[in-house]
Amino acid sequence: MSNCLVAQSGGPSSVINATVAGVVKANQLNQVYDTVYGGLNGIEGILNERLVDLTNMSEEENRILRQTPSSALGSCRYKLKRENVQDFEKLIQVMEKYDIETLFYTGGNDSMDTVAALSEYAKAKGITNRRFVGCPKTVDNDLMVTDHCPGFASAAKFIATTAMQTWLDVNVYTRQEVFILETMGRDAGWLAASSCLSGIVDLVVLPEQPFNKEVFLG
Repeated sequence: MSNCLVAQSGGPSSVINATVAGVVKANQLNQVYDTVYGGLNGIEGILNERLVDLTNMSEEENRILRQTPSSALGSCRYKLKRENVQDFEKLIQVMEKYDIETLFYTGGNDSMDTVAALSEYAKAKGITNRRFVGCPKTVDNDLMVTDHCPGFASAAKFIATTAMQTWLDVNVYTRQEVFILETMGRDAGWLAASSCLSGIVDLVVLPEQPFNKEVFLG
């Protein structure tokens, strides 16, 4: 059998470690790979051969990892540029050196683009013995062709709870206050909209709609 490699990139979330734990646990239950490597700090770390052996992770370690927020393997913002062929060649060399057949890469938009770029490169070069699997994760909930992204639900709950707690604090004063809660989401308004789950939001401004300053102030 060959080996596999799992790595994380992009922004951390409360579910990104669960994906790593899932890859390890799945191979323990149905061993497809001899060794499950973890890549430290995403593609950047893999290119520098910063790998750790996760194969024999204990059940307790796996359970703790599933419940641990942030990115246990570390992250990066290093972007594979399609014109930078040296990075692609180096990564394939690392996979060959450690007999890695499959790379599982978990993250958001840029991470999934990295998977797409690697798949395109392998196809163009006729490399058939290396596979690249994207494990989508983004609190923004903005990955195409997905019903919902792991990471969104816990973030949505956090935003709704924050909105409710803030509303309770603001309303202890006699004079009327205005509180603006800014959420993450970039060009997607799912997290902003999730604040409405609290039932106390007066106005939601979504990035999908052009911002109208006069209407907002009114």
